[in-house]
Amino acid sequence: MMDINSEALNKCFGFQVTTTFSNDSFAEKLLNGIDFEDKVADIKSLSRILVFKNPISDVLYGKEPGSVFRFDVDVVCESGNLKVIERISSNRNQFFFSDPLTTTRVIWVYSKSIQVIEAKLKVFKEYEPYLSSGNILIHHDFEDCDEICKTSGAQKLLSVHETVTSLKNSIPDDISLENILKKPAEKILSSRYIRDICYEVDLMHDNKRVGTVNSPSYVCYYSGTVKSIKKDLVKETVEKISEDLGSEICKEILEHIKAKVQVSIEGDLYKVQINISDDVFATLKTVIVATVIIYFTNPLLGILYALIDIFYT
Repeated sequence: MMDINSEALNKCFGFQVTTTFSNDSFAEKLLNGIDFEDKVADIKSLSRILVFKNPISDVLYGKEPGSVFRFDVDVVCESGNLKVIERISSNRNQFFFSDPLTTTRVIWVYSKSIQVIEAKLKVFKEYEPYLSSGNILIHHDFEDCDEICKTSGAQKLLSVHETVTSLKNSIPDDISLENILKKPAEKILSSRYIRDICYEVDLMHDNKRVGTVNSPSYVCYYSGTVKSIKKDLVKETVEKISEDLGSEICKEILEHIKAKVQVSIEGDLYKVQINISDDVFATLKTVIVATVIIYFTNPLLGILYALIDIFYT
């Protein structure tokens, strides 16, 4: 880790990202699911600090875009000739052959009584066959780290852009939404499922337990009581079906988004790990359940509610 104080980097990474969301926005929670703010903060931090990763320890955990790996060498003069000495030669293969193009690799040069340009030129000639990939920089210890930070920042920014774009494109279109709705609807709205839910409803009347459909007979003497109990039974059944249908639709939508984001960027950058939090699930489920309940009671109003919420959330 290295502290940095560069006016050029302060200007480069001094950008601001502003977002405007409605209250309890689903879009905001999706961005939270990919740690958007943390990723932007990580990019901006390159104006203050540069963190180096160890190629050996990180190989088991994958490489995040923009990670900076360092390979230290000394350039010395022996018998009138310049010579490159690797400080940890065992890291050589890992450094040159295992890191993907989305990382920044730096050959860090040390030298004494040798001009910087001569030391770097010697290192270039020593490792020229490995430098064609374009993401290996040669840096002298006497130089500032601006180029390293800018290269790393560009890789991180590209990764964030690809992830957000992929997330945006993963939102289901009309055809995908139809397929998403089909499976939960066939399951939850089947006569058998509705019957089972109806049988499980445990009713109360006048603070007395009526029980379920399968409970022993409940004695009542007024037709109005029977109508009231039946009304409560229908109400409880509809609410439970709506909640179950909302949950199933929510799961299908989130799985659709997660799968499409991973497929679209895996191989190009890295396999994004989307943390769909309970908060995201709860927000989407609330919208869907409310829409389903409204639709059961008033189909036209349910459709209008769904359209308004989709366009303004």
